[in-house]
Amino acid sequence: MKTLAAIFALARGLASPSFAAAKDWGGFEVEALKNHPDGKPVVMLNLIKFRAKSLDGNGTGLDAYTRYTAVAIPMTLQRGGKTIWLGKVDHSVLNQGSDVNWDVAFVVEYPSRAAFIDMVTHKDYRKANLDRENGVEKQIVLANTTAGISMVQSQPATPGTGATTAP
Repeated sequence: MKTLAAIFALARGLASPSFAAAKDWGGFEVEALKNHPDGKPVVMLNLIKFRAKSLDGNGTGLDAYTRYTAVAIPMTLQRGGKTIWLGKVDHSVLNQGSDVNWDVAFVVEYPSRAAFIDMVTHKDYRKANLDRENGVEKQIVLANTTAGISMVQSQPATPGTGATTAP
């Protein structure tokens, strides 16, 4: 988890204004999370674009987001969450009409949707979330469940053709 700050440091100086409005408190669609089956791990894919300057005037967007992570990371760990992967977005390799202007991507696993909801609705998180909002131009967090191996595993096609087929 300590490498999160190092990755954010790589993204310094890469931001400009305009944050989308929230549907639920703080931008999180808590009701949508509650309406999906729970009781198994949920993996959150995060994409972030930082502001050039924090909306509160206290440094860059990355500085504000780093203040947010000082609270969010321990809260994630307290609820059994863990960062699986994080990195600086270099460039798009495939873009079929979507917005690909992001600074950082990371994946965090929580033991359940309820654990994530408990975190984002906690009073300490709500206070820290102001730094996230001040620092982020845009962000998307996608809730995912792990697919069975049969959904993603390819099977070899006819020998010698080099092609594969899905089951």
